[in-house]
Amino acid sequence: MAAGAQLSGAVNAGLRKGILAAADSRRVQSVVRRHGMRLGAARFVAGETLDECIAVLRRLNEQGLYANTTLLGEGVLEPTETAAVVEAYTTVIDRIADEELRANVALKLTHLGLEIDEELA
Repeated sequence: MAAGAQLSGAVNAGLRKGILAAADSRRVQSVVRRHGMRLGAARFVAGETLDECIAVLRRLNEQGLYANTTLLGEGVLEPTETAAVVEAYTTVIDRIADEELRANVALKLTHLGLEIDEELA
């Protein structure tokens, strides 16, 4: 049983590594941006713009639901990218507050530079 668990853990770690590598690929990101919404992402993504996202969050609130949103992306490769991500998260949080929506924003520490430098994140 322990060998099976070890193999399962190794497979999961390998799959996770592959998925994260794909997420960092500029080519994969380009395909997802171009075709992702048509390939089923629309079911899970509130919109491609902040205005589209806010409309979905508002509709969920009107249905009596609380909402959660985040920025798409997994991690940054350069410290300078972190500033842009922080600015984008700040814009989303400020807009949610301005609109008085009942919503949370899920922050991904890797998106804020954790893999580059803990202090940066």
